Amino acid sequence: AAVLTYGLGFLAHKESFLAIILGVVTLVVLMARTRLHVFSRRHLKPKELQASAILLVVGIVIIPFLAPYPIDPLGFFNPQRFGLLILVILLLQFAAYICIRLLGQSMGMLLLGFLAGFVSSSSLTATISQKNRQKEIHSLIGSCAIILSCAGMFLEVLVIVYVVSPILI
Repeated sequence: AAVLTYGLGFLAHKESFLAIILGVVTLVVLMARTRLHVFSRRHLKPKELQASAILLVVGIVIIPFLAPYPIDPLGFFNPQRFGLLILVILLLQFAAYICIRLLGQSMGMLLLGFLAGFVSSSSLTATISQKNRQKEIHSLIGSCAIILSCAGMFLEVLVIVYVVSPILI
């Protein structure tokens, strides 16, 4: 906490608003640390904490440092976009795990399927097929989740079309 406070003081000279926000977040976390420790010991597994840390590192540390422009001679491979695609797939897998843990195998996968349609039905299809090959989910539930993902994507497109040109709907 002392090192973080020192860093926030240093940051306050250049980005005072960001330093204030981070200071308030730090204060809230420190005030709730006893409750957070009890919650993490009772409800979280070490594997879940490790997965969360990996997602944070990939999303906050690695992706911003990737080149935001194509690096190959043909101009196709953009490392930052590729990193974002990997992050989306990792987030979908983590969200699937959380949904399944909270709602059970069937309802969790179906809810994830519908919500993933708003992000990337292709990524969900890849995740479901991987879980199906490893026999982690029933193929009927996976198929229904993929269909719900397409329904979510269709709903997203309808909303976008309505916002852009309501006369088409």
